[in-house]
Amino acid sequence: MASIAEINGVPIAKIAEMNGVPAAKIAEVNRVPFIAAAPDSVSLNPTSLLFFSYPDTDGTQVTSSQAWTATKISDTYNLVNTFTANGSSLGFLNVTIQDPGGQPFASATIRVTSGTATADLTVDFDNT
Repeated sequence: MASIAEINGVPIAKIAEMNGVPAAKIAEVNRVPFIAAAPDSVSLNPTSLLFFSYPDTDGTQVTSSQAWTATKISDTYNLVNTFTANGSSLGFLNVTIQDPGGQPFASATIRVTSGTATADLTVDFDNT
């Protein structure tokens, strides 16, 4: 059952403030356990991959607060052939590169998203 505050779209912290009760004490007043949700997070280790020949595969460890997805957001010369598109909170993102059209240098960025958190993986090819 929704509260009157929820029905009317009033944040519970505002109700507490109007009634002189610190928002942190609302659960104590109502004897309801209160557990704050952890913020979304995602990190990569390493945050960049450097390739010197093709085809080749390497990867990065993904640590996140929940499941994650990966999206290629830039790719000069179609360098990235395949990559892991999603995973669990602790996973591995593999990247396979291909011939960048005979170019001596190419770069791509893959963005990993977990909830509202993002982290970018830089993928570089250098055959200079």
